[in-house]
Amino acid sequence: MSSLTGGLGAMMQEKEVKEILDTIIKNMGDIKMTIWFDSDDENIYKITYSMTDMMNKVMDAIISKMKESAASDKSDDSVDLSSALADAKITVKDMNMTCVYKNIDSAADFEIPKDALDAKEQ
Repeated sequence: MSSLTGGLGAMMQEKEVKEILDTIIKNMGDIKMTIWFDSDDENIYKITYSMTDMMNKVMDAIISKMKESAASDKSDDSVDLSSALADAKITVKDMNMTCVYKNIDSAADFEIPKDALDAKEQ
């Protein structure tokens, strides 16, 4: 999240960015996914997540917050920003994330550290 808050830092305060992210997470809804299953190996080998709806909600929330901030700012620059943002809309047409699983069940032998074995479950 630090890169997101850093990138938006020029436009908004970190608190505002966190408020936007909290709102998005609360209203995100379902994320559609397609799962590819290898019936011979009985393993999932690929999952594709449709991120389009979520990214459009992110963009809408950011633009809305920028408009709100510009409207509440009393400086002369805010008037220019308010009019520039009046019709602003960013739309993500298609965004997907794909995870491919390789070398399933082929990890080299390893030992679990004693500290991890002794750790309390949370």
